[in-house]
Amino acid sequence: MSDKPRDPDRLSSEIRNEAERIDHKVKIGLLVASGLAVSLLLVAALGENIFAGWRSLRADYADILAEKADDDFGRNLADVFQLEVAQLVMPGTGDIDRCITCHTGLDDPRMKDQVQPFTTHPGNYLLVHDPARFGCVTCHDGQGRATETVDAHGQAPFWDYPLLPKRFMKSNCGRRG
Repeated sequence: MSDKPRDPDRLSSEIRNEAERIDHKVKIGLLVASGLAVSLLLVAALGENIFAGWRSLRADYADILAEKADDDFGRNLADVFQLEVAQLVMPGTGDIDRCITCHTGLDDPRMKDQVQPFTTHPGNYLLVHDPARFGCVTCHDGQGRATETVDAHGQAPFWDYPLLPKRFMKSNCGRRG
């Protein structure tokens, strides 16, 4: 150990330089972390609003509508069709059902030759079960407010009412609505 005393000014300058170097590294780290956070938020926002699965299904349906528009009524339907979340609000319960966002052709007879989710509803159930009054989840279960397929079909973890298999569909009669 040296008997020579340290120069307090030199020591103070070294501490200050070390603190400035550490401060600079922290600022760079915060800048990088902030940039990553903003990037993740941007990706999430684009995924939720621009690249959502329901949006591409609605665009596909718009193409089908335009293709099938062979009269003024059909052309008008194709012209006014919107790429937006569609929903039903059941007046009796206030429940919200967004199934029609993807299942767009359920009451359009021109869609009987289309595949799911664009095809018409089978049978004549809609004659006595108006979707505006009952929605879809009343009979089919699932998660009516969801817009992602897995969630909407009730396959999300901890969802109590998954989409019913076709053979059990009538089991919901009289339960709700």
